[in-house]
Amino acid sequence: MNRSPLGKTDILVSRLGIGSGTTGFSGTNLQCDMTVREFSDLLLYAYDLGINLWDTAFSYRTYPHFREALKSVKREDIVLVSKTSACSWKTAVHEVESTLKELKTGYVDVFLLHGMRNALDFFLRKGALNALIDLKRKGLLRAVGFSCHGIGAMETGSRMEEFDVVMGRLNYDGVCMDSYQEDFLSKVASIPLAVEMAKLLIPKAALPSVSKMIEPHKPDEPLRNQTIKMLQEMHRGGKGILTMKLFGAGKLGHSPQKALAFASSVNYVDSFVIGMTAKKEIEENVLGFMKAQSLTSPL
Repeated sequence: MNRSPLGKTDILVSRLGIGSGTTGFSGTNLQCDMTVREFSDLLLYAYDLGINLWDTAFSYRTYPHFREALKSVKREDIVLVSKTSACSWKTAVHEVESTLKELKTGYVDVFLLHGMRNALDFFLRKGALNALIDLKRKGLLRAVGFSCHGIGAMETGSRMEEFDVVMGRLNYDGVCMDSYQEDFLSKVASIPLAVEMAKLLIPKAALPSVSKMIEPHKPDEPLRNQTIKMLQEMHRGGKGILTMKLFGAGKLGHSPQKALAFASSVNYVDSFVIGMTAKKEIEENVLGFMKAQSLTSPL
C-alpha cells in the first residue's frame, strides 16, 4: 500500500489506518473488548498488509493491545496516533506521559485534542493545546492536531497554525459526518466533566438516544459539502488530513466497495482510519481499496 507525507510533516502514512475507537456516546468499544492477543494480532496483520498507521486514544483503553503489538515491529515503522480529552495543561501532560509509559515508547507520532465540537472547545482546552505544543518541542510528540465532532471546530482549528494534523469525518453518503454543534447540549458535551457525570447518571440503554440528540444521524448535503471544502483547503495549506467514519459507523457496511471506491478517489485525505475487528475485514478493506485505486483517478 502506498504511503504519503502527512501534510507538511515528515511522517509517512499508509492510505488506510486501523482504529480502535469507541462507538458513540455510550462508550462501546469492540476493540477494547477483545483480548490483548486478539487485537494485537490484528494490528500486526494490518501491518503485514501495508497499514502502518495505528490509531488509539487515552480513553479507548486499548494501550495494552498496542503495547503488545509494538513488541513485534520496529517502532519507527509504525505511525502511532493518540488523543486526549484533557482541558488543562497538567492533565494533558499526565495523559501523554502515561501514554508513553503504557506503550513503552519514547515518542508518539501524532497526538490530537479529542472530539472538538465548536469554538468553545478551543477556549476551554487552551491549556491542553499548550501542553501538546510544549511536549512536541521536547521531542515527545512529532505532530499535534485535533479530531472534529463539529463543523464549528473545523472552522476554528483550520485557521490555527499550531495544528499539524486534523482528523475529520468523511464518507460518500454524509451519514455520521459533522454538523454544527452550537446548541446547549453540544456546549455541555464540550465539558469532559459534564460528559462523565452524564454517563454516571443516565441509564446506559438511554445513552445512544442522548447521543443522537447531540449529533444528527445525517447532516444536510450542504454541510457535507462544506466539510469537504474545508478538508480540501486545509490539505492544500499543508495540514495533514486523517478521516474516520468511512463506513458511517457501520451504517454503510452494505456497500463496502462503494465506500472504498470513494476513498480511493479522494486526494485531500492522507489516511482513512477504519475500525476493524477481524482479519477478513482487514483483507477486504485493503484489497478493495487497492482494487478501487487501480480503477479510479483521484479527485
